Amino acid sequence: MSNSSERIKDFNTGRNPHFLALKYAKMMDGAFGFFRGSCHLFYEDLSEFQPFPDLTKAWICGDLHLENFGCYRGSSHQVCYDIEDFDEAVIAPATWEISRTITSIYLAVEEFDLKEKVANNLADLFFASYAKVINKGKPVGIKSRVIDSFIKEVIEESKKNKDLSKLTVVHENKRLLKIEKLAKDSKTAALESDVKEKIIDAVTVWLKQNNYKFFTVLDAANRIAGTGSLGLDRYVILVRDDQQEEEEKKYFLLDMKSAMPSSLGIYTPLAQPEWRNDEAERIETIQHGMQTIQPSFLDKAPPFSRKITMENKSFLLKELQPESDRIKLKNFKENLEHLKEIIDAFAQITASAHLRIANRPGTSTTEELISFFSQSKLWKKSLLDYSKNYVKTVRSQFDGFKTNPEITKFVNGQLEQ
Repeated sequence: MSNSSERIKDFNTGRNPHFLALKYAKMMDGAFGFFRGSCHLFYEDLSEFQPFPDLTKAWICGDLHLENFGCYRGSSHQVCYDIEDFDEAVIAPATWEISRTITSIYLAVEEFDLKEKVANNLADLFFASYAKVINKGKPVGIKSRVIDSFIKEVIEESKKNKDLSKLTVVHENKRLLKIEKLAKDSKTAALESDVKEKIIDAVTVWLKQNNYKFFTVLDAANRIAGTGSLGLDRYVILVRDDQQEEEEKKYFLLDMKSAMPSSLGIYTPLAQPEWRNDEAERIETIQHGMQTIQPSFLDKAPPFSRKITMENKSFLLKELQPESDRIKLKNFKENLEHLKEIIDAFAQITASAHLRIANRPGTSTTEELISFFSQSKLWKKSLLDYSKNYVKTVRSQFDGFKTNPEITKFVNGQLEQ
């Protein structure tokens, strides 16, 4: 087994084997999917070969790549476009976030079969747009015709309530979660009856404690979503709002995801806050600091903790909103101007998120970030070169992974059961 494959195997020790096989299968689909599912490899390598000194201390998303931006319904009931996943968030050098995102640009462009020059231009654009916002020292509002158009399309799709129709069925006049056979495109899977009962009880208690007294928990199932977190405990829960008359009752889907330590934690050279032993608090706190507007939850506005505990394990609850979606960048590979507009917006979103959560204990001030990025001409080329060259490392790791007989045997064996 190659070194990188061994590292992947060690990192994923203890995960549910059936869902871990799905993760590995998704990682075998292409280098970009592999990159998404192996965040720990990127930061382990970066920590061992930092291409230039970066003394900044920034809260970063940690696993930022081109498919970690999306839209959701905010607490003000407006649809927002922002960074969505904060499971890996920690304090780290700001350029760590930039380097991972730019590496994802090179991988995506390669997957689109576009010329290297396109990737170089988009990488340079991302860095320039990010640095411009940082040097102004103030988060900006995103203005993008492409993203605005995409949000409008998502709102129209949300009116059809597709998530509810895709993930639920009506059986004997009762709405229940749809249970699917385990496959790469599965969205749900069955739970053991005792586990389902514990989940329903835990969510029922949480709802009552948070004044959702009119909501009834109807069903629960394993949720299959994303790449990096596959194999960890994650559930989808069906709840009903009983405040309305029977024919007008509303149904909601909740995501209950285990809060695990960040895979960056052992690689970042910077001290972390005391809450690092409570992963749910870490994730929530950083999300609240970095996002422009918090997502709504069952039509209720934050702030309140979405942390839920079951059998001494911490989870985070969020509503699966019909609006939740992400731009499929491959749809824009024939329109480079629109692709540039999207990358520019992503850079501004990233820089704005970093500025929102600056000036906190243990992190750089806005002035320190400005000072560092105002000198970027001294190290920008090193960052871009490292990110570009790391694509070769990803490809090599991916080739070794997808052809590894032990991993292939494991995936096939689990999916054939």
